[in-house]
Amino acid sequence: MIIGNGTDVVRVSRFGGADKPSFGRIFTEAEQEYIRGKGEGSGQTAAGLFAAKEAVVKSLGEGFGKIRPADIEITHDDAGKPLVSLYNNARLVADMKSVGMIHVSVSHDGEYAVAFAVAENQTREG
Repeated sequence: MIIGNGTDVVRVSRFGGADKPSFGRIFTEAEQEYIRGKGEGSGQTAAGLFAAKEAVVKSLGEGFGKIRPADIEITHDDAGKPLVSLYNNARLVADMKSVGMIHVSVSHDGEYAVAFAVAENQTREG
């Protein structure tokens, strides 16, 4: 059962270089390494990851405040599919709402990145 969904769009230019001082508050170490590995595409990658975090927090029915951006980690499987891991308050909120999995899709084109997230209940019905 779907608990919530969220979407977000971000302007790539907000994320300039891969080593901005604020990245430590927004991105986990694994995400920062992933962004640095993208070279010229690092701005698009950072914008996409941030859009994904925003979409995830919205799918939980929250905003950034109670949940910090670094409490949500976006990684990728071998095929490039984005995966969501939750920590600290994000994990607590998800547990309170019985969220078992969050599906996320990220895309970027030119100056914009967009993401969509769906929070799913721990038990599937149907």
